[in-house]
Amino acid sequence: MGVDLLRRMKKSGLIAAFYSIICLSCAGCSTREWQSGAETAGQQRGNGDAETAGQQRGNGDAKTAGRQRGNGGAESAGQQHGKDLEGDDDDEFMFGDTNVAQDPLEPMNRAVFSFNSAFDKVIFAPLAKTYRRVLPQRVQDAARNVVSTFFAPIRLLNFTLQGEGKQAAKTVFRFAYNILFGFFGMFDAAKEIGITTPNTGFADTFKKWGMPPGPYFVLPVLGPSSMRGSFGKIFDFPLTSLSDSFVPSKKQATKTSVRYLMTAEDLLIARVDMLDIFDDIEKMSTDKYTATRSAVMAMEK
Repeated sequence: MGVDLLRRMKKSGLIAAFYSIICLSCAGCSTREWQSGAETAGQQRGNGDAETAGQQRGNGDAKTAGRQRGNGGAESAGQQHGKDLEGDDDDEFMFGDTNVAQDPLEPMNRAVFSFNSAFDKVIFAPLAKTYRRVLPQRVQDAARNVVSTFFAPIRLLNFTLQGEGKQAAKTVFRFAYNILFGFFGMFDAAKEIGITTPNTGFADTFKKWGMPPGPYFVLPVLGPSSMRGSFGKIFDFPLTSLSDSFVPSKKQATKTSVRYLMTAEDLLIARVDMLDIFDDIEKMSTDKYTATRSAVMAMEK
């Protein structure tokens, strides 16, 4: 608690204020001997309040003294850092500072975030909790493996665009091996022999190409990300059609239905993975929006 208090004092400007008052006191002592009485009186009345600091300078005005010393006085320090004590301070302290410049679309983002939160509370979160509670872990793992195998063509395309030839080759091998020996992808047989690849998408490809994260942006249903991450999600969605050719049906309607089912399953799995994280944010944060923005933008860098 002591360390936390010092950090908050540092952010709020209190340490700067105390330091300024001490400096003023020392300057007054070296300049005029008779001011030592005023300094002693000031220490007895609260160890350096702003008015006593002004008396030590001989001009009786702590605000003037603060301005003369480069805004290092108590009032200036409070003006520079006072906002840290308001509203979102706890969230930014826990999840990392987030520059307001990263969120120029905050009013719109908050509106979409509120919609997503309501949608999640009514539909998505209960569904994810039921999914995790009811289905055995083996069934969940099988569903995860099937979705991963189904969307392997998107990973292959992105690894190729990123210039990651080795990962692209491993993706092709994993796809074929899991289809043949993993009962059409229900089991990750390739992992058993040590062949794994990271998940990737167009957000990673854009990052590889040098695109900056850009500002914070919240998409309806798909959720928050940077502008780069949001573009990645938008590009990923239509390219799920690359997997249609692997659906054993001649009817395009069937292929499309399977693709939508896999996409919904993928979103549900992602929400299941975030259940504990979202619950922690709900418990520890006074402003869920700010905490989520800080965490998302920290991961995007």
